[in-house]
Amino acid sequence: MTAPDQSVKREGRAHRIVEWVVSWIQPEVNPQAVIYGIVIVGSVVAAESVQPSSGWRDVIATTVVLLVYWLVHTYAAIMGERFGAPEPISFKAVRATMAHEWGIMRGASLPILAMAMTALLDWSALRVAEVGMVAAVVSLTLVTILGGIRAGMRLPSIILQGLVGAMFGVFIALIRAVLA
Repeated sequence: MTAPDQSVKREGRAHRIVEWVVSWIQPEVNPQAVIYGIVIVGSVVAAESVQPSSGWRDVIATTVVLLVYWLVHTYAAIMGERFGAPEPISFKAVRATMAHEWGIMRGASLPILAMAMTALLDWSALRVAEVGMVAAVVSLTLVTILGGIRAGMRLPSIILQGLVGAMFGVFIALIRAVLA
C-alpha cells in the first residue's frame, strides 16, 4: 500500500479552508458587508484603544458600535428602497434586509471573538485591543487572498490583492497613531 500523495492532502485541506471562509462570507447574500464589518471593527478598536479602559469594556463597546452600524445600514437600505419604490414597509422586508446586512456582524465576529478570548484571559485592555486590530487585519488579508484563490487568479495577482487588503491594516494602525 502506498502513502497518500501529500500534495493532494494539502490541496484538500486548503480547499476545505477556502470553502469554510466562503461559507462564513456567504457570497450569495452580501459579501461586501463582511468586508465592511472587518474594516469597521478594526477601526473602532483602534479608536477605542487610545482611552484607558478594561478589556471587557472594549469588547462590549466594540460589539455595541457594530450592532448600531448594522442597524443603521439596515435602516439606510430600507429608506433607500422607499425612495426608489415608494411602498409601505413590511415586517418581512425589514427582516430580509436585516438578514442581508448581517454580514457586517459576521465580518466583525472573528476580531470580537479574539478580543473576548483575550479578555477572558484577563489581558490588559491594550493587549485586548491589539489582538482585535491584528485579528481584523489578518481576517481582511486572508479574505482578500482566499477570494483571489477562489476566483482562480494567478499567484502574482493573489499576492497583490492580499497586499491591498493588508493596506487597510496600515490605515487602521494610522487611526490609532493619530488618536494616541
